[in-house]
Amino acid sequence: FMRTINTTCNAFNGPPGIGKDTLVAMMVPKEGTSVHVGTLSTLIREEAEKHYNYPGLVANWGDRDWKEAHCPILGKTRRQAIIDYCEQVVKPNKGSDYFAEQFADAMSNHKCSIMTDLGFDTEAYCLSEKIDLVIIVQLHHPDFDFSKDSRSYVEIDAPNVRTIKYWTHRGDPYGDMQRINDLIVREFEDYCR
Repeated sequence: FMRTINTTCNAFNGPPGIGKDTLVAMMVPKEGTSVHVGTLSTLIREEAEKHYNYPGLVANWGDRDWKEAHCPILGKTRRQAIIDYCEQVVKPNKGSDYFAEQFADAMSNHKCSIMTDLGFDTEAYCLSEKIDLVIIVQLHHPDFDFSKDSRSYVEIDAPNVRTIKYWTHRGDPYGDMQRINDLIVREFEDYCR
């Protein structure tokens, strides 16, 4: 028998700088696609900007050096300010799944979606409750880790969640993208059987 799948989400999980956004940008053409790309951190950064009353907190977020540099206004790096906001303000006051629930609701409105920044089990469970099939793509490389981040590799047990552990090849993002895409297709087909 074939399972009926109305919604799927490929959720990329890996340390900062490993290439999640680069790979997703290569996988999804900018125009004419039915794939929705979302990032949980966009919701978080927008709310953190309001919390700190600091317009421009995330203005240059794509610049790694800028977000990792000490910010005199905050007394810490911008990246650390975002992490502190989540860990010290949101989770104690609104719950650890506050942003994950909002994000999962938004992603469930799309037949096919890609999440670029999965990093907590609670996020994966929220996705699994609202989306028919979640394929987690864990990116690994010995030069990258979670030591400067509150996120980590996600490990959940749910019947509609599949995990692909993939070791990236530095200097070959196009090859990585093709191999990951092939693995995703195989997981999808296997799940449908």
